[in-house]
Amino acid sequence: MVDNYFWLREKKNPEVKAYLDAENVYTDAVMKPTEGLQKKLYDEMLSRIKETDVEVPYKEGGYFYYLRTEAGSNTGFVAGKRAAWTPRRDCPGCE
Repeated sequence: MVDNYFWLREKKNPEVKAYLDAENVYTDAVMKPTEGLQKKLYDEMLSRIKETDVEVPYKEGGYFYYLRTEAGSNTGFVAGKRAAWTPRRDCPGCE
């Protein structure tokens, strides 16, 4: 089996960067007619999720861990507290 795209792993190669830049220009051009639909779908998805959220903590080893997400951020992050910490029953994950 031959991997015709193996050369793309050479991240410092200027030909790789040029190829990826050309692919991005092509993708932008092809997707241009769908920009309105993309925005509409994105806005609908955001309206259905809670952007700022804290999951219920779970205990692992000597720590409680929980996932927190914040509005405007693309990713969540895991936070932890020592097991001596007692989560508030009215606000899981609150400090």
